[in-house]
Amino acid sequence: MRKHYFFTLCALIVSLVSCNTTPEISNLEPTPAPVEESTPTMIQISPTVIPEVIPTKTPKITASPTNVVETATPVHIELMMSCIEVTAEPPAIYESSGYLVLWGLEQARPVVIDMLTREQIALPDGWDIFDWYISPDEAWIIYEEGIIENHRVIQVRLHLMSPDGEIASTLSFDYGTIAEWGWLDNERLMVFIPHDPTFVLSSLRTINPFTGGQEDIPFDFPDVYRYSPPPIGFRPVSAYDPTLTRLVYAVEKPDGSVGYSLWDIANHDEILFIHAPSWYAPKWSPDGSRFIVVTYVGDSMDTATELVVIDMNGNIEHITDLSTIYPHMAIGEYSWSPDGTRVAFWFSADRWQDTYEELMVLDITTGVITNYCVQGRAGWNNTDAPLWSPDSTQIVIDSYAYGSSDQVIMVDIAQGYALQLTESRDALWWLRTFPDVWASP
Repeated sequence: MRKHYFFTLCALIVSLVSCNTTPEISNLEPTPAPVEESTPTMIQISPTVIPEVIPTKTPKITASPTNVVETATPVHIELMMSCIEVTAEPPAIYESSGYLVLWGLEQARPVVIDMLTREQIALPDGWDIFDWYISPDEAWIIYEEGIIENHRVIQVRLHLMSPDGEIASTLSFDYGTIAEWGWLDNERLMVFIPHDPTFVLSSLRTINPFTGGQEDIPFDFPDVYRYSPPPIGFRPVSAYDPTLTRLVYAVEKPDGSVGYSLWDIANHDEILFIHAPSWYAPKWSPDGSRFIVVTYVGDSMDTATELVVIDMNGNIEHITDLSTIYPHMAIGEYSWSPDGTRVAFWFSADRWQDTYEELMVLDITTGVITNYCVQGRAGWNNTDAPLWSPDSTQIVIDSYAYGSSDQVIMVDIAQGYALQLTESRDALWWLRTFPDVWASP
């Protein structure tokens, strides 16, 4: 449900192979602040069709112990139980900061919670969920507008706006020529150009919205996982590192093995293949030096799963060992803390039972895993990835375990308490600042 936020460029996970369809374009008309005698720069970007590269012969990658990992080999870890009761009233030690952006199925327009006062702030008309993203440094907003003629969308425009509402430039695309988009860093956007609609595959184009400069990364990677329609619960998603020198993507080898390939884009070479489920995207660390991914324990897809961390050169570190305690356990969605020292993830003691997932946090430095016993969703209704506060001390999660509707709960791992914030909404982003344009009536 949640759109992954592009704040932290290293945690940026953008789908090369996505099961999501392009969200419906709305004719978005935010009310910008007056522009002082300046005319927005219109940059016409007409993506050229990137030809499909089909190798006449699939490159053969020789399996060797240094570049192929079939399964995870767990190491010993320390598991701590620190169960926290979820309360409706804040404790006396409550303290937080920033602005939490949420949306609900019944409400297309997001609301914002001031985390200092816990006051809910409604956004002005025109700011619906699918149409805008804020740069990692929160200095710029990109929002999408659909241009309609004769009751049909003919063009998509991406407007670059400052937090006070001034439009600096506009990127224009023919409708249907872009699939997904978002911030790569503070100066570039990642725009995905449809490549193979049958399998929902896209090529990557980076665009500087300030200058109009752009660069293409053609879609010419071998053994890309193709399955239409994808199996239920299977999402063959992939992730570029922030420098765009590495790509982790879902593959199916000629022998039928399914997993992830760590690919050297510049040298067009596979660094590593790891046998792993493709339910959750690999996620790069905030500094872009390594990524985490779920792997199987054993040779069967019916076995337990564990987390591993892999650096840009393919070196692997096994960071969980929970299957030695829970043979049928499974790991769900996960996320890095902004400071790169922890990983929050969902844990199920028995993947075949209709039980609630529980929130765990791994300290990368010490190897200690803490189970906070705060529950998410049950069974195959996988809980969204935990959302970290900018200072890496608090986590916001969605849960169905504490009422009849979806609950938004904040877990303070530093002070040891959990607080219900609201219900019937999902958390999207945790901002440090509140854009002035949102204060406009």
